[in-house]
Amino acid sequence: RSLSNSGGVLHQAALSTELSNDWVRPGIMLYGGTPGGRSAAAFDLHPTMTLASEIIGVQDLVAGDSVGYGSGFQAEWPMTVGIVACGYADGYPRHAPHGP
Repeated sequence: RSLSNSGGVLHQAALSTELSNDWVRPGIMLYGGTPGGRSAAAFDLHPTMTLASEIIGVQDLVAGDSVGYGSGFQAEWPMTVGIVACGYADGYPRHAPHGP
């Protein structure tokens, strides 16, 4: 029987003893996500993996050009950008923060 997902694992002390488990499936907590709005640091969680890739292309943008999922980034001035081999299908979430 599996009765504990990430929430159950992180809040095990608060669960009833009737919810004992044969095994657990930690799920989203392995990726740094936590249920209930508390941070990974609040649970003393540490990364289980790293992300590595490479630049597969370079493009020159002019002010007003858009790039990214849903054109989520718009260049304010001319710039050169690198295209990294990583995307949603690789596990990189669309809601990840933008920036350097």
